Amino acid sequence: MWRKRPSRRGITVSTAIEQLSDRCMLSATVFEHNDIGYFVDDSEPTLHRYDIANEAWLSAIELEGGGGPPTVAHVDDDGIYVAYDKSVYRYSLDGTGPTHLLNAPDSVQAIHSDGNVLFLNHTSGHYARFISLNKTTNAIIDTFENYVESVHGSSISIDFNRIIGRSSGISPSDMTYVEYGDSGHFIMGGDSPYHGDYPGASRTWVFPNGSKVVDNSGTVYATNSLTQQNSFAGRIDDIDFHNESIPIVLRGDTLIAFSQTILPTGSHSLGYTPSEIFVNDTNVITFTEEASRATGYDAAVVPLTALNPPSPGAPTDPSGLAYTPDHVELASDGTVLLFSKAHQSLFRWDPNTQSYVDSYPLLGSANYIDYSPETNRVYLAYQSGLIRMMDLDAARPDEVPFTSLPYAAAGLVAAGRYLVASSGDEHLTFAPNGSQ
Repeated sequence: MWRKRPSRRGITVSTAIEQLSDRCMLSATVFEHNDIGYFVDDSEPTLHRYDIANEAWLSAIELEGGGGPPTVAHVDDDGIYVAYDKSVYRYSLDGTGPTHLLNAPDSVQAIHSDGNVLFLNHTSGHYARFISLNKTTNAIIDTFENYVESVHGSSISIDFNRIIGRSSGISPSDMTYVEYGDSGHFIMGGDSPYHGDYPGASRTWVFPNGSKVVDNSGTVYATNSLTQQNSFAGRIDDIDFHNESIPIVLRGDTLIAFSQTILPTGSHSLGYTPSEIFVNDTNVITFTEEASRATGYDAAVVPLTALNPPSPGAPTDPSGLAYTPDHVELASDGTVLLFSKAHQSLFRWDPNTQSYVDSYPLLGSANYIDYSPETNRVYLAYQSGLIRMMDLDAARPDEVPFTSLPYAAAGLVAAGRYLVASSGDEHLTFAPNGSQ
């Protein structure tokens, strides 16, 4: 199982980012270390603990001498690190032996560590602000400040020596980073090459191997360059990884499993809306805030096997049906393909017999559809940004995920063996295997 790593332009407030700010804080109050989930109590100096592998609550850790609830926390093999707003302490792993490390100039947003270096993210407003400390001597190694490229909702890639987050309070917002050396000295900071071309967000997660980072808009970037790589075709409320490679996403009241290439493979509707998830070898554990519980959460177990691929409904018989096709194509076998968005169907008309033949039920109401005679495929673009493909040469043509766009498609056209899609301000081309 993956270890969660706790995680210019006009200066105008972004409403979307403000609405996401509460979720951003959770990255520093719920986190995981060594298969134990930690939950910061919002009313007491306490860390509640959950054994992810054995799916059971453990005894809570009472923080010795704590004068009130922590605002953020972090745990590694060397100890527990807690911020009470600006005041930062280190504890032994059992919560005893508090040592005051320092008082930061601003409220500490997140605490990260890499080996013997501790990082305090006290980003404030438009400023990225960081402090690095030697964990052995408690001495300050370096400080860093950068204007505009603030780093909110941060996560760390120890593989690439980068702490990555999002700018906030400006429009457009962007992916941002601070880079450090192995000694803990800061090297530089900045933002992505896009300057807000992709959706805004407020929180980030680094992938298990450190090479990619995703924000809660669902947009995936390369850690080392912050170039856009992929999209989960929708927002992310939380994410964990099965076997350190298979993403499991929480989106509202739905769990969604993805392939390693970030294509959806199955989902499960919960009937309730959790705020956090952890994943073990066989199950997803969901956590829903519940004030009446001593831990503050209700935990529920959902088998990974419950995340099933979607299936279309029964075929609709178009005979005698009054409808206007939304798109018409002549297929390579001579039949006419008639797309009906209202009926979520691809009807087929045989000109030779002047009659309908087998219809193909669809998984939803696609915004755009196009057909490639060269590959005998139908491509369907959905509002989420997901593009599905239907291979008409298959014994049973079904929709399967093909690729995902950063925004909903604004147009779709097959060009020989390739597919061209318009998304946001970009036009993207895709090879038959789905690669961009």
